[in-house]
Amino acid sequence: MSQSEINNDVALQGNNVQFSQSSSNNENTETSNSVDSIKAQITTAVRPSLYTVQFGGAHPRNNDQSLQVVINKISTPAFSRKLSTLTEEITWPGKTYSTQPSIVANNPAVKMPYTATYTGEITATFQIDKDNQIMNHFQKWHELIMSKDQTQLSYYYDYCCPSLTITQMTTNGEPWMSVLVEEIWPESIRERTYGHNLANSLTKFTVSFSFKKWRYLQGFGQVGELTNNLGQTPQFGDTDEYGSLIGG
Repeated sequence: MSQSEINNDVALQGNNVQFSQSSSNNENTETSNSVDSIKAQITTAVRPSLYTVQFGGAHPRNNDQSLQVVINKISTPAFSRKLSTLTEEITWPGKTYSTQPSIVANNPAVKMPYTATYTGEITATFQIDKDNQIMNHFQKWHELIMSKDQTQLSYYYDYCCPSLTITQMTTNGEPWMSVLVEEIWPESIRERTYGHNLANSLTKFTVSFSFKKWRYLQGFGQVGELTNNLGQTPQFGDTDEYGSLIGG
């Protein structure tokens, strides 16, 4: 074998060795991104089907007795338990920042936030209970916002509820994360669909709520890292963990 053939053979062996090492690295990468390793990082203790819903009673500035009765009834512990059970779906509120372009010298424009915008609305779908209390109370609340002839609008603090607390629960029945929605009221009660093809379906109704803003309560984060006040219903005049007034 000539010297050139020997050199070529050594070069090929070196390439094979390098290829083998590269293949080994790929195997390690695939192992770290395997389905089992990904599943191990995902918690199964928190599911979107486990939650509670709690309204915070009539506003202290409420001067309408009829609205006080309806909103306070919806906010009682017994009604809240029923509401949490029969709330088939409810949306978690969103938030975005409104921006405007900022240009310095000849640099490209950069978006700069200038205010928070609480996007959309909270939509909840309720199953109708046997005594029809849930739908009756929400319809009554909605009807009392404006007179039947639509000539008189109720005072804002008469028809808005100071708070709605939505709490996501763990499979162990413990609160995991809560959001506090401030100054909420039923903006619309959606149309319902009836049909002969729905004979095996449950009767439901959907309410869309308008609100002022929302914030996280203490306690969200890793499962088990909870604070004592999580799960309690904040009232008007309470402060959050940052010292901000609730409902102010």
